Amino acid sequence: MLDYSPGTPIHTSMKASIITVLLCGFLIPAVFAEQPSQDVQPITGFGDIEIGMSFDLVDQALRGSGVFQYRGEADVSLSPGRERIVMEVDGFDFVQRGIFQFIDDRLFSITLIINQSMMDHFTLFTRFQNSYGTPAVFGPRRILWEDGQNRLTLERPLTVQYLDLMRFEELRDQGRARESLRELSRELFLEQF
Repeated sequence: MLDYSPGTPIHTSMKASIITVLLCGFLIPAVFAEQPSQDVQPITGFGDIEIGMSFDLVDQALRGSGVFQYRGEADVSLSPGRERIVMEVDGFDFVQRGIFQFIDDRLFSITLIINQSMMDHFTLFTRFQNSYGTPAVFGPRRILWEDGQNRLTLERPLTVQYLDLMRFEELRDQGRARESLRELSRELFLEQF
């Protein structure tokens, strides 16, 4: 029979095991616990370029930028009706390419393709988590932060996107309404037979 009385090797070993389990139970979660940022910032944009800015203000910001090789009109595409404008701009060093989308003269989306030889996913993730807090969505290919007005997405291989969340929801609702109208028109057409 085993002797568990104080001072015996088995008692000492059990005591050490219990202490180890308790320490691991309390210390490991504390070490790996997320350190929340004291100042969670609103998601606004990249550098001096913010979601919601007019085309002219973004044009000026890009002309003075040390991050992008903006060539003016050569980097701008217009859609019919001029309600949608896209600027595709090559970048220097850390940013390979920037894509700026406008709807009704307001910056709706910023997409940055990051140079993977100069920047890594974990560094960006850590920076965003420190700035914007816990992500709303965390997956192997996509991590997403939202602040009620804008969305920031970090995707693999290495793309960062800022999006006007309210305008996005509005466009999505308009698309659903068009689809419903199209379906209704289809039904009315079929009733003709």
